[in-house]
Amino acid sequence: QDQKEQQWLDEADRALQAARALNPDSVAVLLAAGRFHLSRGGHYEEALENYRRVVELQPRNLEVWLRIAETEDRLDRRKEAIESYRKAISLDSGYYETYQEFGVFYYSRGEYARAVEQFRLAIARAPGFSNAYTNLGAALSDLGNDAAAEDALQHSLRIKESARALNSLAAIRAYQKRDAEALVLYKRSLALNPRNYIVLMNLGDSSRREGLLADADGYYRRGSEIVSADLQNDPKNGRTRAFFGYFAARLGDRSRGEQEIEQALQFAPRDKSVIRRAVVTYEMLGDRDRALRVAGTATPDTLEELDRHPDLADFRRDPRFIQLRGKAENGG
Repeated sequence: QDQKEQQWLDEADRALQAARALNPDSVAVLLAAGRFHLSRGGHYEEALENYRRVVELQPRNLEVWLRIAETEDRLDRRKEAIESYRKAISLDSGYYETYQEFGVFYYSRGEYARAVEQFRLAIARAPGFSNAYTNLGAALSDLGNDAAAEDALQHSLRIKESARALNSLAAIRAYQKRDAEALVLYKRSLALNPRNYIVLMNLGDSSRREGLLADADGYYRRGSEIVSADLQNDPKNGRTRAFFGYFAARLGDRSRGEQEIEQALQFAPRDKSVIRRAVVTYEMLGDRDRALRVAGTATPDTLEELDRHPDLADFRRDPRFIQLRGKAENGG
């Protein structure tokens, strides 16, 4: 499979080079080349080179500013990414997708209140766009506003039933310590997307908390196989690697779990999913000190989320974590 994947990448690269040779200033080809380099994982500067050439040719091309913002985010350049999103908004303040992507940017960094603002701006411009309601619900849930989150998610499901909305709705139940109800929703989500390793992880976690250990082990193994395949395509994706590390630790491979989590933190140190997986993994492995060190890098919104995580009941009572929460609340 890896050989076939590499063969496809090589062929795609040759095709793009041939297209560039025929028409080096084709905006369509430059955008395609940028997306290709972005998808390869780690080739972010090459992607930016193509996108910046598009800006030279079409400075008012909104799509390229969104792709530049996405790439700057992958490079952990927060300020530059925000500037690019704002540039895209200035070109067309009525385009809902810009607010949607801007919200995802803030959400992935654990800045949930800012994400909520952007998702609501997207909904105001596209009230029939189900993904915006799904994302709004997820951000509100992580802020602990369960009632508003469920309302947004139910609205999304009325427009279109989706695996993501069902997963987020199930997560609310899990955080409310209603894992039996969460399992029903997670299974509906998995039926719509059987290869979603996040849903498989959540199924494993809720099954484990319900005492269904054989089921939990099966879900963790399936999730590990899927995330391992995804990691082959994008080895520098910190978020994917963090989930792989979590699965390894849950399946009893402590050293592999630690190794993968450490690499994930190097690749994406400010990604809220990476931080959350790292804290939960280290706490599970009994390494409270490392869990606290990682928690110390979290945003106030992410710390609040960790304070409600169903697998961190003892962690949240640690005086050092309580001190972290207090400093965050006081702006320290």
